[in-house]
Amino acid sequence: MQRLGINSPKTLRWMNSRALLAALVEAGRQYSVTELAGRLGLTRPTVEAALVDLLAEGWVGESSPAPTPNKAGRRARLYQFRADAGYLLGIDLGPRQVHAMLATLQGETVASVRHGGLDIAAGAAAESAVQNTVSEVLAQAGVQPSAVIAAVIGVPGIVSRGGELVHSVVVPDWIASGTMGNIATFLQPAATHVDNDARLATTAEAAGGVLAGMDNGVHVILGQQMGAGLLVDGKVMRGHHGAAGEIGGLGSLGWAAAAAALASAAGTANAVDPVGSVVAGAAQGEGWAVAAIEDFANGVANGIAALALAIDPEAISVGGDMAGAGELLVRPLRAAVARLGMFEPELHISAVGADAVMLGAVARARDSFHNDVLELSAALPRRRL
Repeated sequence: MQRLGINSPKTLRWMNSRALLAALVEAGRQYSVTELAGRLGLTRPTVEAALVDLLAEGWVGESSPAPTPNKAGRRARLYQFRADAGYLLGIDLGPRQVHAMLATLQGETVASVRHGGLDIAAGAAAESAVQNTVSEVLAQAGVQPSAVIAAVIGVPGIVSRGGELVHSVVVPDWIASGTMGNIATFLQPAATHVDNDARLATTAEAAGGVLAGMDNGVHVILGQQMGAGLLVDGKVMRGHHGAAGEIGGLGSLGWAAAAAALASAAGTANAVDPVGSVVAGAAQGEGWAVAAIEDFANGVANGIAALALAIDPEAISVGGDMAGAGELLVRPLRAAVARLGMFEPELHISAVGADAVMLGAVARARDSFHNDVLELSAALPRRRL
């Protein structure tokens, strides 16, 4: 195939169409040809030619403006990115839960389904749970599976740069059974990606939670599942092996022991949801539950302090099952981390809540759509409208 030069008419027209599409995606509203030409610094014929291509691709819609009283003459046509041209899917998958969120191509939530209290550590069980949950969320929204363009699954484990789940303490059978590949096959034709759940939750927290607008921060998931994500210089870190933030894997820091002690405090009668029983007991002022939370805070403080000393964050956000304890957890945790570090941390309960992983997954799916489908990463520098 002949390679086009950067200055060939066909290449320039394609680049102009990407620049125009990037502007419309970012703006999220309607614009006339005149407005687009003025704001992008392009000629009307150039904008009109690019719009012809984008209309043919189906990513841009055309409409007539509403009639204006006392104004005669032809009204300009308006153009807007079609956020309804497809859908994005975010999935939070763990050994005891599967949550799914369907969103427009602009990332706006359309429907969500949550199922907890499951036992899906086995690969076949996880696959079945995902299939049922995805079918449920699509039915809720009245959307066909073929309309999903990109999907991202958040999992408790280390995910390589190639998007492969390569290590997990809590769900090793998902690796042995090829669970992620089987789920991706079920989700076809959507482009499916896998990522670490803590990293996705940190993405959501940085976008609209405690860490919003910050350059450096830490987000920790505390409860039956434990993990951490790092925000450094405004970017959520992955690390060379995809293990950035996986400090809980260092046994000497006591995260696994703290989780086990919490479950033990709840007792065998509450084995299905030990964290929930402890949080509920503490909220009612039961001494054993309050003490269990304080012990847990002391048990995880070493790891959090180590992360804080490594990147010197502006704030630390706390998510996961234990976030439901609120200040009953934050107060002893803040004090314990302060004793171990150089500064008392700004430590807060997550502002994103239980949807953090799903929201982060949708954001990652949107990035995938922009880069891989719309090819906006190859566009001319975007300009804000």
